[in-house]
Amino acid sequence: MINKLKRNFYNNLRTLFNVSFAILLFMPTGWSIIISILLLEVLLFYLFFKREYGFKKLLKYLAISNLISGIVGFALSMFLNGGWLGVFWFPWVSSYEMEFLSIGFDVYFISAFLLTLIVEIPINIFLFRKIGIKPLRTINTSILVNIITNIGCAFVMYIFSFNLIN
Repeated sequence: MINKLKRNFYNNLRTLFNVSFAILLFMPTGWSIIISILLLEVLLFYLFFKREYGFKKLLKYLAISNLISGIVGFALSMFLNGGWLGVFWFPWVSSYEMEFLSIGFDVYFISAFLLTLIVEIPINIFLFRKIGIKPLRTINTSILVNIITNIGCAFVMYIFSFNLIN
């Protein structure tokens, strides 16, 4: 009985996540994922900055940074893919769009990650300078937090998207 419930749970997650994030983004589940990742980023920044700066202030600045990054990503995605949203930028696509752990996937994931940093770090430097955080500290923390959220969160989504859990 428990194994059947477990199997049904995983099958439901696979069905939910086995679409492009660009499609999922316009559904409540997509927004909850985005908000969860943003809150995780804010929490990590808050902890790495040793609680020196207010959680609400960091949330505001990181929301701005991530929003701009998302807009740039969608614009770049539309330009590079002839109008198909999200396939280039966000490092999570369904098994119909890319083969998991292939050379193409690795290049794609690393490119998307680096482009995210290229967009977000200057914005974070500009915004965090207003509350007295030095640029080098912003750069290091931005890289560390994005490694944790991109690799950690995206990997969990890939596990379901590519049916790696039985």
